[in-house]
Amino acid sequence: MPGWQPLNRKVEPEPEALPEQTPALETEKAYWLLSVFTPAPADQIDWTKGNYSTLTRNGRIESAAGWGELKQPTVMVAEGSVLVCENAPQGAARDTAPQGFAHPVFRAGYAVALPVKAKTA
Repeated sequence: MPGWQPLNRKVEPEPEALPEQTPALETEKAYWLLSVFTPAPADQIDWTKGNYSTLTRNGRIESAAGWGELKQPTVMVAEGSVLVCENAPQGAARDTAPQGFAHPVFRAGYAVALPVKAKTA
């Protein structure tokens, strides 16, 4: 019978032609955030690149000086974002106490980030 092959016979696949090599894309330094992040003044982030989103954090104060008072809202960069910057982002802790509060109330926004390569066209 034409086209019939025994079951125990190996058939070698035809080698596929390799695609033409494309030139390597330039890469930039980027960092993948594993934490929420508040930029420090020294963080040099290129906000026109990367892939990031923001979120607003708020909450209430737990202090004898004003139990349950609202903290000032803080806009932060969400975890999972990818930021393009020359050096690893450091982040900062911001005072979120209401105006005139008895003491500072800090919200940590330090970066926990992994370096990744960002491809540019």
